[in-house]
Amino acid sequence: MADPIRMMITAAGLDALVDAQSGATDAVQIAQVGLTQSAFVMAPTITSLPGEFKRISAVSGQSVSETVIHMTAQDNSEDIYDLRGLGLFLPNGSLFAVYSQETPIFRKVSIAFFLLALDIAFSNGAAGDIVFGDTSFLMPPATETVKGVARIADPALAEAGADHDTIITPLTLRQRLDALALALTATINALSESTDADLNSLADGFNAIIAALVARTITGTGLVTGGGDLTQSRTVDVRAAIGAEAIAGTATDCALTPAALRAVQAALTVGGTGLVTGGGDLTQSRTVDVRAATGAEAIAGTATDCALTPAALRAVQAALTIGGSGLVTGGGDLTQSRTVDVRAATGAEAIAGTASDCALTPAALRAVQAALTLGGTGLVTGGGDLTQSRTVDVRAASGAEAIAGTATDCALTPAALRAVQAALTITGSGLVTGGGDLTQGRALHVEAASVAETAEGALASKAVTPASLIGALTQLGGWQSSVPLFRIPGTPIIVQAGTMRATVTTELAAPMVFPVAFPNACIWVGPITYLSADSNVRDLFVQMRERTTTGFNVFFQAGDSADNRADGFDWIAIGY
Repeated sequence: MADPIRMMITAAGLDALVDAQSGATDAVQIAQVGLTQSAFVMAPTITSLPGEFKRISAVSGQSVSETVIHMTAQDNSEDIYDLRGLGLFLPNGSLFAVYSQETPIFRKVSIAFFLLALDIAFSNGAAGDIVFGDTSFLMPPATETVKGVARIADPALAEAGADHDTIITPLTLRQRLDALALALTATINALSESTDADLNSLADGFNAIIAALVARTITGTGLVTGGGDLTQSRTVDVRAAIGAEAIAGTATDCALTPAALRAVQAALTVGGTGLVTGGGDLTQSRTVDVRAATGAEAIAGTATDCALTPAALRAVQAALTIGGSGLVTGGGDLTQSRTVDVRAATGAEAIAGTASDCALTPAALRAVQAALTLGGTGLVTGGGDLTQSRTVDVRAASGAEAIAGTATDCALTPAALRAVQAALTITGSGLVTGGGDLTQGRALHVEAASVAETAEGALASKAVTPASLIGALTQLGGWQSSVPLFRIPGTPIIVQAGTMRATVTTELAAPMVFPVAFPNACIWVGPITYLSADSNVRDLFVQMRERTTTGFNVFFQAGDSADNRADGFDWIAIGY
């Protein structure tokens, strides 16, 4: 059995179910099943089945467990549809429960009747409180071609062998076969009293009959396969085409079923593009349409889903006009030919320049040209009226004039500018070298002193850079970070520093060795006690004793017996 579908009970259905479970009313009765081809989102707030197109009263069902109901419904009409959702309705028309899915639950074609058999699951043991108004069918009567419900024959019907509407069970069949076996045994015992010749003759007859029957065969041609001789049960078969084979249209070894035909119909569509609307797959009659534009739509010119008819075009023509503004006169709507006009200006009007209702022609323009002149001021010379080509001129300054810088009746050219650039120079003095005239890019240069030259301090023609300064200081003295040690440049003075780290809890002497021995003498050492943490009992302090060029000695001194700890000391020494 397939997994039951889970219907969602609506708010109205829940109210009816609560009343039934509390005993306030009888059990909830399902009177009709509503059908829809539209998939929708199930919700308890739904009061009507979305897209409902049909209701079926031929519905029956019964509870098969506390949570599951087996329901059947029939539709014997010739309607065609894809079922994607259904709803259960109470006798008062209220929607009790709904179910929907995206893919079709069932596809009905016109030549088939609809028989829906579903197992419906409800939560909280609701199935026992739901009944159906029509319990006359849960399945149709079973026949050789239709699956359904069949009555089981009792031993009397099986023995009579005349009822074609019942089926026999293995037990009843075994009882009938045992009875036949007993009868056959009695017959054989009776025959055993006959002569051996009669028995042999009878056996030969039976064998001949069996051989004749076994020699016969049942086979098929065309789409029919299977079969064979009658030594055993045989099956002949005509394979049903699947939807994909029906759509492909190439298979030659299978037959088209209504379901396969429906797959082909569902795969093929009739429709349109552009202005054409409608259509769909071929599972039902379809209509395509090109909507005619109304006059208002044609005039608005914004609709993209309709076509222009002569009537709509005339509406556009009546709504549109051709006319003019400014100099243009005449015109009218586009239902007939129209004329627009622009009046030509006279020469006098063109020269006066005041008329605003006429246009300039070549003749009027020539009158204006004869009346107007082109000339210049300042550096500009030449010109005349505009009836012919005229030349105005600006004289170019010579190089000498550009260098002198006194002429006021000529303009500077690139050549004159180059003469000025050649006459001017940029040079340097002191440490600066290089330069030249301004006819090209020039570079001025200051040469940098090396570290050795900076340390020597004798050159006056080079500049000291930060790098050469630091290098010279390093050569002359400077900082030695690995010790640490610092030599004061220009002097023999050397400064060293260091630390001693150890936990000291008693008075004792501590010798220290300089990282680098002083060449001549150590003139001063300053030790200071180091504490790793604040404490009122860490009062050991260091006292300086003797010092040499290679090191010095200190003594840890306690102020009293309780001041008994130090964590080392730091020191700095000066020598040369």
